[in-house]
Amino acid sequence: QIDLDCKFLESQRIMDYSLLLGVHYRAPQYLQSFINDQEADGPGGFCKPSQD
Repeated sequence: QIDLDCKFLESQRIMDYSLLLGVHYRAPQYLQSFINDQEADGPGGFCKPSQD
């Protein structure tokens, strides 16, 4: 989807700075930690409310 969005914005000569992002590749030993963190997040990447 991002590729299509970027192509559309480019065709319209629009720059959307919200599309600027960094990609960080983690070492394999940290992959399980990343997966666990993602599963702890709620739907849509939002954090679940704490039970405190």
